Amino acid sequence: MKHLVYFLLVCSCGIYAQGDVGKKFTPILPARTSTNAPVNENPVPPAPSIFDKKPEPVKPWPEMPKKGMMDQPDFVDPGKPYEDKLNRQHALSEDQQAIRKDQYLGDVKTSSGSVNIMYRDHEFVDGDQIRIFANGIIARSIVTLGGEFQGFELALVPGFNTIEFEALNQGTSGPNTAQLVVYNDKGEVISAKNWNLATGFKATIIVVKE
Repeated sequence: MKHLVYFLLVCSCGIYAQGDVGKKFTPILPARTSTNAPVNENPVPPAPSIFDKKPEPVKPWPEMPKKGMMDQPDFVDPGKPYEDKLNRQHALSEDQQAIRKDQYLGDVKTSSGSVNIMYRDHEFVDGDQIRIFANGIIARSIVTLGGEFQGFELALVPGFNTIEFEALNQGTSGPNTAQLVVYNDKGEVISAKNWNLATGFKATIIVVKE
């Protein structure tokens, strides 16, 4: 019986040895983990993707103002240019009416025995000419107005002394324009006036000697 047990043990050991012949036994070791690995405190965020962007809401189109049935478009009045032209002509005619009449330059009082009558063209010098009357008598038949003052001395009679300036033309630019200055015998200004006359009309001033 001992011999049978011993025989079985020998056979089993031989079978195990033959199966492992030529093989090298390498033990399997557990994976090593290191506790000293560096840790990245500032991780790099992933790059943004176009798919991450939310689409912007679509803005609605502005609403057009609604017009009622009674609303009408603004049309240009075709008669407006003619109306403006007529208004300009009317204004021009008023200016023409203002110069196409005699003008009264007022009256002054003085105790002087004489006065100096001085006059000049107070606008563009364009050849305006006048005729001067003193108490109905021609004192100067033709005077061409210039840019500088010119004139004469007039002896006064007691009471009213009427001095008239008749426009003989309107020069090249019209109307007949002049500045009039009257001095007493002390050289003091007692009157200063302007006139604008059409041809044939007069400007009149009265000097009253007291």
